[in-house]
Amino acid sequence: MEEGEASSPEGQVTSQEFANARALRILAVVSLSSLAALILWEPHLRFIDRAAAAAFVVFGNLAFFGFGYRREPGVAKLQRLRAQLESLDGQIKERDREVQAANAATQEVLSRAELERRRIDGCRSELHSNETGELRTALANSQREHIDAYLRSIPIDWASIPGIGPANRATLQGSGIKTAADVHITSLRGIPGIGLTRRMHLYAWRGALEPNATAAMPRALAPTVEGQIRASCRAKMVGLDTELREIVTRSELESEQLRERARTGLQSLVGLRSEKERLERERTKLGRVTFATYARRVIFLR
Repeated sequence: MEEGEASSPEGQVTSQEFANARALRILAVVSLSSLAALILWEPHLRFIDRAAAAAFVVFGNLAFFGFGYRREPGVAKLQRLRAQLESLDGQIKERDREVQAANAATQEVLSRAELERRRIDGCRSELHSNETGELRTALANSQREHIDAYLRSIPIDWASIPGIGPANRATLQGSGIKTAADVHITSLRGIPGIGLTRRMHLYAWRGALEPNATAAMPRALAPTVEGQIRASCRAKMVGLDTELREIVTRSELESEQLRERARTGLQSLVGLRSEKERLERERTKLGRVTFATYARRVIFLR
């Protein structure tokens, strides 16, 4: 910065400050040099004393120049700018990490919500399948109960079965075989007087009755039974829908909060980077104040 430049309101060094500082330094240099000259030109001083005095002057001036260089307004300002830029770099890195962490957390929240949605979709599909299976099972049970009821309504006493006389009927009833519904492969084994031929006749008698029972069996569930099954499935479906809405609402709230955090961080990053660019421009404008440059300024008042 040259002498005669206007001062800046933001702490920049003025030309008057440069002039005052350099004048004081010149005065100190002249004082030290005069002291050295007086000591060195004394004729009665020994060589060792002259050498010591010369060393004192040299190192004193170097120390003074070093101290002055550290206090040089331009150097001090560059050091302040360097410290500010280092601080800004740390803040920029920290904000950048915060923005990246917020974005990663947002993706994690959305991924977790998507997994939950898929799980609930799977539960809904399974619930539909279970409802269909329950309806089929209930209908099959109803039809089987109808056939069993029909067969229980036909006693063995009234039946005309080849090879089965009154004595055989009494034996069968005593063994628990009272209706067509009681005739099974396992139930007829071991009954006295009921051999293979008579068992085959009993199986044929029951088989002839089953088509009549099948023809009259219900083809659909009773409305009350079907309504109960569907109502139970609907209640479970409503619970899944409620859970899904809660998951979506929660994930949207969390993701919006994280996005807001990321937006705030980005805005802060823009401001910090803009400030960094301003300081770098200011540092470039000041240039580099070396020790040699400083010495020339002091000695030649430039």
